[in-house]
Amino acid sequence: NEVAKDYALMQLKNVANAKFLDLKNGKDNFQKDQNISESDVYYPIDLLSKAKNGDVLRPAPYNNGYIIVKLNKVDPIRNKTFEEAREEVLPMYLSEQTRKNLEEKAKNSLVNFKGDDIGFVSRDSSRESVKVSDKILNDSEFAYFLMNVFNTDQNSSYVVINDNKAILYKINKQKLDMNSDKFEQYKTMLEQNLQNLKANELKQELVDELKKIYPIKIYYKGN
Repeated sequence: NEVAKDYALMQLKNVANAKFLDLKNGKDNFQKDQNISESDVYYPIDLLSKAKNGDVLRPAPYNNGYIIVKLNKVDPIRNKTFEEAREEVLPMYLSEQTRKNLEEKAKNSLVNFKGDDIGFVSRDSSRESVKVSDKILNDSEFAYFLMNVFNTDQNSSYVVINDNKAILYKINKQKLDMNSDKFEQYKTMLEQNLQNLKANELKQELVDELKKIYPIKIYYKGN
């Protein structure tokens, strides 16, 4: 429980304080050297930023315990070499290229696409393994797929699931079939969307009228 955990941490802090004195006085050795950056938030970055080379910091909370850090030196900020930048950017570039190739393949496949009939689905339908195998889409991917299908007006298109998977679809038939609770839910959502649309139109009309009355003038002041 929390009481036992707090008590254990208190006891551990006493041990850490004793270890701190030994390390500070050179009676014990640090476990390892490690390079860290400002993005390593699990380390006491704020304390390190105020420390000088050779300073030993008091125990700081770390990973359900405490850590004692000695600042050996601070490397000045430098520009990355070409190889370092390449290693960082290359995975993003390859991912982007893979996705582009996948989309191109999906577009070309739409011409002769037939697919399997999975029957009627709604925006919040759950995946039925009999109709859609988990080898094709898992539950979260299926939900993402439906969200994209219902958010577009395309009757035949594709949804990119990830860099290696795109699902083609074709809507053959649509029907409105919902219970009263579902109807009220969608009715409320549509009413809210309609109110937002009307409000935006009124704002735009007001802006247009104000532009006619008060022409917009741009003034430039040089140095």
